[in-house]
Amino acid sequence: SSDVCSSDLIRSSGKEDSQDISNPGGNISLCDVGLSESEISKSIGEVVASYLSYKSLRQRQLSGDDSMASIQFSVLIQEAVKEKVKSNEPNVCSGVAYSSQDILELDVSFGHGEGIVNALVPSDHVIVSNAGQVLPKIAKKEQRVFFNNGKSELIVNSDKHFYKPCLERKELLDLKLAVDQIKSHFRQEVDI
Repeated sequence: SSDVCSSDLIRSSGKEDSQDISNPGGNISLCDVGLSESEISKSIGEVVASYLSYKSLRQRQLSGDDSMASIQFSVLIQEAVKEKVKSNEPNVCSGVAYSSQDILELDVSFGHGEGIVNALVPSDHVIVSNAGQVLPKIAKKEQRVFFNNGKSELIVNSDKHFYKPCLERKELLDLKLAVDQIKSHFRQEVDI
């Protein structure tokens, strides 16, 4: 779509999310990072510093994470898809996926992923089984996070999107297949 663009995203990537521990939104992610060496270096420093933020340390402590004994500061630079035009018609959805034995659980919502990991917006919760059964719990999604020029804001969705599923059945089954391939590659459950 012409209303979608990509940008650079610098985020944490490491032991903060594991099979036993989850720290969603504990460390910052920076979107719209410039491509100069100094901008990338500064952004990496901010992400690494967020590992030692009160929020990140507190969430890890509450979940029983003992990784502070040997903390690893991992950073990932990736391309992020985001909305280019601010309107009440969402055209991007984001989510998190957790595999567990024979199922895939997803939390998805319209807009930038910051809305989900920081619990700023409600998200659809969907379970997809190995047998292809899809069990959705559709949330009322009145708002989403719009991200532009390094800043995020909540914007209102059109009424017709309040109860619209973020992903269709075929997209959910395709995601299940992709996550199963990742699980197979790493030989463990995943949290993406």
